[in-house]
Amino acid sequence: MLFENEKKLLKIIKYTPTIFVITITILILAVSFFDNKNKFEADKEKIRLEYTQKNEENIKQRVYEVYNYIKREQEYTELELKKTLKEAIDTAYNIAETIYVNNPNKSNEEIKKLVVDALRNVRFNNGRGYYFIYENSGKNILLPHNTEREGKDFWNYQDAKGAYIIKDMTKLLSTNDEAFYEWYWYNPTNPDVQRKKIGLVKNLKQFDWFIGTGEYVEDFEKEVQEKVLKNIREIRFGNNGYIFVINYDSIYLSHIIKNFIGQNAVTNNDTVGIKKVIEDLMEIAKKGEGFYSYIQNKKPDNEQPIKKVSFVKGLENWSWMIGTGFYEDEIEEEILKLKTKLDEKYRNTVRNIVLIDIFLLIILLIVSRNMSNYLGNKLR
Repeated sequence: MLFENEKKLLKIIKYTPTIFVITITILILAVSFFDNKNKFEADKEKIRLEYTQKNEENIKQRVYEVYNYIKREQEYTELELKKTLKEAIDTAYNIAETIYVNNPNKSNEEIKKLVVDALRNVRFNNGRGYYFIYENSGKNILLPHNTEREGKDFWNYQDAKGAYIIKDMTKLLSTNDEAFYEWYWYNPTNPDVQRKKIGLVKNLKQFDWFIGTGEYVEDFEKEVQEKVLKNIREIRFGNNGYIFVINYDSIYLSHIIKNFIGQNAVTNNDTVGIKKVIEDLMEIAKKGEGFYSYIQNKKPDNEQPIKKVSFVKGLENWSWMIGTGFYEDEIEEEILKLKTKLDEKYRNTVRNIVLIDIFLLIILLIVSRNMSNYLGNKLR
């Protein structure tokens, strides 16, 4: 017959292992839960920092790629301009030479008139380019955009910088058959002030003339700028990445929203405190480059206001600000992915622990029951 104390001992032997396993399981799950939570908080801040650093490096690189592309185009501008001037002068020279060779029976004056008539209406470089002809004495023979000055003496004519244009040209051509020259002249399309011009002049020795042509630097630059902007407007990267360009008058030259182009950035009101934002960005660009954070009223793909970090760089000789940025809601998307991943890992851990516990509980129940029965039979 079992005494009361012996019955209690048998119950302890029978149920204690099970209670122990369940208790340990609860402790393990609790530790695992809090460890998972702490890891998430730590990794969240790490992701936020790494994401910000990675994207800052990325947008800076994007801006530098565009900046370097523009600088290369600027370097090629003068070379390309001189190339077009050379082609134009060679064409004019060949026309004059052909007329001279093919008219041996005509007088020199008749041939000269044929040459002038042949070149008078020739235009190139989108209608901006034309030819001028001078005698080596300084008398003008052809000036298509200002015909009333044809026949006038330009020998002592000075440009806005004080250069004696014709004297300089004839001096260059006294030792060279052709030569490039820079001077200032009234642009027919904008004749308010004299503007810088790059030209090429070439001797027409058979007539004691020289022929020339030129291009206003600002006109050619505008053409290059349009080409550059056209390419920039096509740049896309990531989900919402694009390059914006604003000139120092705060006019959008490039933006993902086409309606913004040509508009004042301040009046577009696409950020909170837009006036200060544009002023601050301009100040950064004019000083060189830098990062700036602000609230954009809406992303290109939704209507929600969101914090944006932009990197801008100034292009001084064109008075442009080049920039791009990233949105911080994309960080939250990365953090959500991390949480989902950690939650899945935690669920797998719980599942594995529960399965192991069930197995252990079954084994312990069998062992403890058998041991309890064995001891109970011994004690009777």
